[in-house]
Amino acid sequence: MFNPIRPVDNMTQADFDSDGVGDGDPCPLNASTTMCTAPDPNDRDGDGTPNERDNCPDVSNPMQQDADMDGRGDACDACPMAANPAGAACPATVYQVKSAMVAMGVAVTVTGPVVTGVASGFYAQVAPDDMAYAGPPNNSGVYVYTGTAPMVTRATA
Repeated sequence: MFNPIRPVDNMTQADFDSDGVGDGDPCPLNASTTMCTAPDPNDRDGDGTPNERDNCPDVSNPMQQDADMDGRGDACDACPMAANPAGAACPATVYQVKSAMVAMGVAVTVTGPVVTGVASGFYAQVAPDDMAYAGPPNNSGVYVYTGTAPMVTRATA
């Protein structure tokens, strides 16, 4: 089977089963064997749990761990320690976002900062009396670009 090296695979052959042989091996979906098993359409990730009961049907997680009990398995949950049912945004602080403690591209919900300016988006700063903030001052604010000036309203206590 033709299986060229590819730049997307760091100049190596594609190797779906990670057995070091490349996908030209006799069983490209099963590591280190010549006894190939056909994929089970009722268990897409092959972890032994049927899709309809699997809390991560596309990511193998045989133990079905779900630390935050939100119904989404830890293996495919963007924030496995904080509940975000149905893929809702992960709770985070301004400090966690600015310090790259949240993975790039993960949607977050930040509560508590004060809006300090509006211009093609908005600036938000950790409130000076916010005891939950723990970090260097240069990570206490964030700019959120929205493309247009957003509707900003005063929260009522």
